[in-house]
Amino acid sequence: MTGLIFKDLVNLKSYIKSIALMCAVFLVISIMNESPAFFTGYIQMLSIVIILATFGYDEKVEWDHYAMTLPIKRNDIVKSKYILAYSMVLIMTIIGAVTVTVVNLIQNKDIMADGNMLANLLIASIISLVIAVVIPFTFKYGSEKGRYVMMSIIVIPLGFAALLNAMIVSMESVIQFIEMLAKYPIIYPFVIIIAIGISYMFSLKIFDKKEF
Repeated sequence: MTGLIFKDLVNLKSYIKSIALMCAVFLVISIMNESPAFFTGYIQMLSIVIILATFGYDEKVEWDHYAMTLPIKRNDIVKSKYILAYSMVLIMTIIGAVTVTVVNLIQNKDIMADGNMLANLLIASIISLVIAVVIPFTFKYGSEKGRYVMMSIIVIPLGFAALLNAMIVSMESVIQFIEMLAKYPIIYPFVIIIAIGISYMFSLKIFDKKEF
């Protein structure tokens, strides 16, 4: 399984320069706007982009067909995608936390200023849940439709919120709900673990039934 993860990392080499450039641009924007949480959210979103890129590459070279001729278990292929995806979330969360800390220190702010650390954790939790939904869909329908699912999960709620606001419907209850979630970060790991477990079982069933 380590070999499968290494294979995906090698395939991602061509994306490194583009990702680094985009991160640099969004870091500058975040510093100029004095909003490190903006950069944190962006780089954590990259976790989804990265895992979808590995699926896309596998489809392009028909890797799964070749993998079935090797002594590789199907559950190892599925498991490797989850390990890579959530390792990326962890890495991006750490980068975000370090960035927030450094920026706040440079600007002579408290490292916990504006709740940026808590925002970092909340964003990581949301991204983790999005990945838990996207991966089974991608195993089932492919990386292209997986991107549509990712966009739908993110865009539809934002659009719905904008619609409510346009209809002059009070958003106070929504804000209160978000604030309540922010007060209880201890529940995040439990929700995420349950979501990943359910997602993994669905992905395994989908991939087991696939014919190559």
